[in-house]
Amino acid sequence: MLAAACLMMPGVAAAQRSDDRAQFDARLNALQRSLAELSARIAQLDARDRELEQRVQRMRANVDQRLERLEKPAPRAPSRRAR
Repeated sequence: MLAAACLMMPGVAAAQRSDDRAQFDARLNALQRSLAELSARIAQLDARDRELEQRVQRMRANVDQRLERLEKPAPRAPSRRAR
């Protein structure tokens, strides 16, 4: 019945198609903006992740150096022999 009504009133069908197209375009534009925003956020998070990974590596190296110093045997003091 709707199809019959559209055939009898071509102006209404064209207006509906135009409205549908406008809604589709608006939704597509919104999705494209969201995609661009999310892509930018991913790039920020990726950079932050690399920065944190570098900090962790520096901290590990620092801790390893400190542990090596602690684990080294202390140098012996020269012994005084009785003469």
